[in-house]
Amino acid sequence: RFEAELPSGEKAFGVFSSSGTTGRPTQVLHSVRSNFMFTLMGQRHVRWSRWDPMERIAEIRIPHQLPKKPDGSEFTPGETCRLPRWRYLGHYFETGPYVALSVFTPLEERLAWLAREQPARLTAVSEILEQLAFASLDRPPPVGLKSLRAISEQLTEPMRRRITEVFKVPIDQNYGLNEVGIIAGRCAAGRYHINSEHCLVEILDEDLQPCRPGKVGRLVVTGLANFAMPLIRYDTDDMARAVQGDCPCGRTLPGFDDIVGRYSRIVLLPPGTLRHVEALRDEMQAM
Repeated sequence: RFEAELPSGEKAFGVFSSSGTTGRPTQVLHSVRSNFMFTLMGQRHVRWSRWDPMERIAEIRIPHQLPKKPDGSEFTPGETCRLPRWRYLGHYFETGPYVALSVFTPLEERLAWLAREQPARLTAVSEILEQLAFASLDRPPPVGLKSLRAISEQLTEPMRRRITEVFKVPIDQNYGLNEVGIIAGRCAAGRYHINSEHCLVEILDEDLQPCRPGKVGRLVVTGLANFAMPLIRYDTDDMARAVQGDCPCGRTLPGFDDIVGRYSRIVLLPPGTLRHVEALRDEMQAM
């Protein structure tokens, strides 16, 4: 019945949930098309970042965000998830291998894992990268590492400097939401370039008017690919700085500057905090 109500050629894919960091998680039904855009926009970003598709890539994530075992269970702390090709992109392109590890793995084991696996690219939330940097102050950088990718949380300039000084590699970033997809990718000049064929972005002031360049406002997004559950002028609860004019990187897509807000330094909280936060999010999603 629901499929019959969608435009011709559209099919429902499944429900995605927001992180719940600002309250009750938002549940959004994605179409097959909007889910596929996650992969397409991800491909754009890794091309911008000059990733070699045959490289070994790695992730350190919360278990439910990683691939499942053949029996459907999650990988436990210390277990390595291995795929012969990159997750998602490997379904459409020839790629190198993918490895991943639970964020609940003890810190020293995570460092030993990186030294053993020697990935070319490592993806993790910003605070985990900072935690790894603090723990690696008196260690040489992992062999073969070419870049890091910070996701899910704000990466402040002090964090960026600290991480790059320790690991001696650049940090790639994109900005996205589970509710919409990958909204923008950050270039080397520091501007986020919007995937404008996928979504529209507005930076609005307190009166819901467009911010002048240089001013910080609420980041509001309208999705263009999800006919199963369209989001129109969706308030992300994030703050960003408006910009105008050409970007030094040469890209012509519209953009915005720094993301300002929604930053939690779980790394500085007592041991086990991240596990408790994850359990609380699971309970909220079940309500």
